[in-house]
Amino acid sequence: MNPVREDAATITCAICGTVFVPQGRQRFCTTLCRQAAWRRRRAAPVEPVVAKAGTVYESGSCGRRFLGAQRLRVALGRRARLERSQVTAATDGATA
Repeated sequence: MNPVREDAATITCAICGTVFVPQGRQRFCTTLCRQAAWRRRRAAPVEPVVAKAGTVYESGSCGRRFLGAQRLRVALGRRARLERSQVTAATDGATA
């Protein structure tokens, strides 16, 4: 006879593995297991984390390649040198 129709048959809970005698169409031993099964079925899919490729910049004058952060440091260094040269030129012009 089919175990679903047999009243004395025991089944195993799919969540915790407990053996129990089902009442009616009961598939889980407790409400907690039933809720856990529902949450597993409805869980949001986990999106895989994809590593982003860094932006590579190539210098037009010398052909060197820079990652985004390194290029920023180079640009800041050039800006600092430019500002120092402007300050030096301004002070030289004032003393002359």
